[in-house]
Amino acid sequence: MPRSNLSPQHRAITNERALERRVAALERRTFAVPVLGEDPPADSVCNLWIVGSQLRYRDASGTVRRVATT
Repeated sequence: MPRSNLSPQHRAITNERALERRVAALERRTFAVPVLGEDPPADSVCNLWIVGSQLRYRDASGTVRRVATT
């Protein structure tokens, strides 16, 4: 059945199933946090890293922050 002939409800269900598959694929992906000797430069694509024993990230304003633990 051509996509243009699908009812709005069927399109919504099809889109929801596609999103569920994409989320499931992301959940199965491995994730690694790089261990660096120093903070990466501001223009780096790296936005989460470890320096020493500190987990760090760059916030939306570009400021390097340390993840605090409780």
